[in-house]
Amino acid sequence: MSPAPTIRTQACSADQGRKRLQDARKFLEVADLVDDEPAVISAGDVANAFQRLLRIKDDAQYGLRTISAPKRRAALRHAGKMVDFAEHVLADAA
Repeated sequence: MSPAPTIRTQACSADQGRKRLQDARKFLEVADLVDDEPAVISAGDVANAFQRLLRIKDDAQYGLRTISAPKRRAALRHAGKMVDFAEHVLADAA
């Protein structure tokens, strides 16, 4: 088993957060369009969603094999949770 990925974070302004959220929405929209079925987005633990998404990301970005449909759907769910959380945080900051 490979070690858990190191997570780097840094503070950003509300404007930077809105820009990143806008980018995340676009990436999620594109991913949803190319998947066989729409993502199911539910409330949940964003930190767990992020960890799970990171595990899938390396395979998707650097792997030589195609990512399976269940893994793609899982990645869309995890990304959706993160986008929902970001929207909630930025709405509270406004």
